[in-house]
This record gives sequence, C-alpha cells and structure tokens, in this order.
Amino acid sequence: MKTILTEIAVHTIFMSCLFKNVELDLALQPITKNFIEVEGVVIKTKFCSERIEKFRDQIITFLKELHPMFFSKTGWSFLNMAYDKNTMPWTDYHRSCDELVCLGIAIGKVKFEVPRQFWSVFPGGVPNIIIEE
Repeated sequence: MKTILTEIAVHTIFMSCLFKNVELDLALQPITKNFIEVEGVVIKTKFCSERIEKFRDQIITFLKELHPMFFSKTGWSFLNMAYDKNTMPWTDYHRSCDELVCLGIAIGKVKFEVPRQFWSVFPGGVPNIIIEE
C-alpha cells in the first residue's frame, strides 16, 4: 500500500497512536509503562508503544517524502517542513508538521539539531529538524 504524505494521513496516524482516556488514570498518567513520551516543537504528548510500532513503516514513508535537506547533518528549519521533496506544500499548518515531528521522534528517526534552550538563535525561534536515515 502506498502511503501519501498529507495532513489528513499524518493526523490520522497521530491520533491513532495517542494514549486513549481509558489508558490513563485520574491524574492523566499512563496506567501501563508501555508508552513513549514525546516533546515536539510545541506538542507534548504520550504515544502507545505498540501502536507506534504498528505504524512505523508508514511514518518512515512520510518522512522520506520530505525535502532532502532534512536528511543532512545539520537538518533544515522546521519552518520548511510543510514542503515535500518536490518543494510542493503537503500541509498549510505547522501543527501537522509538529505531529509528524512527534511521530518521527517516537520511532527514533527525528531529532533536533540543538537543545531547546538554544532555539531562539534560529529564525522564528524554531529548531532545525534532522531526519536520520
């Protein structure tokens, strides 16, 4: 099955992988230890480890659709993440880009070039995103 990078496809997988209310106790903590805590550019959330693994290949396919600059040693600005490898926009929302960043972090394929405390030196105060092959 070919996976196409769209904001709907990314959001669907993002929502499918999130911890559900029934998996959290009253303090909104996971009942199980089978979770991955992720902090994207703005989004901070918890994913179910099993569901992340189920969608691993699709997430990797999404990441491979992004511009090659994201695969360099220094990465590329989060501000450019709304464009695919053909420089065509795949979303109008940075929220969708952040959802993809979170999914990529959860599978160990995405990282930030520098720690959060240094992001202010970048244009717009957002980091460079590095995608590991």
